[in-house]
Amino acid sequence: MVNIAGINPRVTVEHGDEDKLDQMWRVNVKGPLRLVRAALPHLKAIGTGRVINLASLAGKRVGTNVGYAMTKFALVALTHGIRQEFWNDGIRACARCPG
Repeated sequence: MVNIAGINPRVTVEHGDEDKLDQMWRVNVKGPLRLVRAALPHLKAIGTGRVINLASLAGKRVGTNVGYAMTKFALVALTHGIRQEFWNDGIRACARCPG
């Protein structure tokens, strides 16, 4: 399973629309979480599977769009959580962080 959806409106610490930030969280973090939850029963039933989350280098370092970086850091954390929680079920997870 590959999560590749993402949006990138500009939200800084000082400036930015709260609705845009909420939308980024819904698309960039909650969307992948919901997709994984939907797929888990099937992945667990077959005893194997891969979850690949397309994050960003923003998930490792903060640039000028802190709102986007926050969501990509969260996506990387979600990936670690999936890998740890479902390792014994044969489910592997990784985050790709292109520049």
